[in-house]
Order: sequence, then structure tokens, then C-alpha cells
Amino acid sequence: MKRTLIALASVLALAAVACSKDSTSPRAPSLTGTWSGTLAGAAMAVTMTETQGSIAGNATLSENGQVLGLAVTGTHNHPAVTLTFGNPQYYPAIYTATMPDPNTVRGMVNGSGFALDSLTLVRQ
Repeated sequence: MKRTLIALASVLALAAVACSKDSTSPRAPSLTGTWSGTLAGAAMAVTMTETQGSIAGNATLSENGQVLGLAVTGTHNHPAVTLTFGNPQYYPAIYTATMPDPNTVRGMVNGSGFALDSLTLVRQ
């Protein structure tokens, strides 16, 4: 009986260790920082802060000397990234992307005049 209890305790201990989060496993990279890219020929600069998967920040879209300020909100459930670019004068644009490495976000922007336009953001 004692042997059976010891064996059962060992199996349960191993199962608990196997199911626990490993503190040495890699963490998902954060989107916090400054990023840049080109959207439909316009230069884009984005500054974001990520807190537990929620994104907040601001961006500018610049073309031919004109600059449009944008609010940025979204989520990051690695590797998936979804951002909304908003300005009170326009409908929101949605950026649906993935983060293939810690310094790159790739995806498409849809809405507010964009029709699945490609955008790659690179960490600065």
C-alpha cells in the first residue's frame, strides 16, 4: 500500500510539473515602442504601449507634406495583432497582422478608404 501511494504521489508530482508554466519558456515580444512603415505610399510612424495584450498609442500618416494624426488601440495575442487607427474626421481603419519576429509586424489595413492595403511595421 505504501509503495502504491509513493508511486501515485510521484506520478501526480510529475503531472503537476508538466502542466505548470515554465518560467524559462520564451515570452511573447511586446509591441511597446516606436514603429514605422509605408501604407499606400504614405509614411507611417506608430508609437504604442502594450499592457497585458492591450495596445494604446498614437500614429501619424504623412504624404506630400500633409500629416494626419491617429489614435491607436488594439490587442496582441501573439502572434496575432489587431490595431484600429482612428481619427474623428474619418472612419476607423483596421490593421489585421501577425508578428513573425520581435521587430516586425505584417498585415493588411482595411476601412476608411483602404482595401486590404499591405502594411509592414518595423521597430525603430
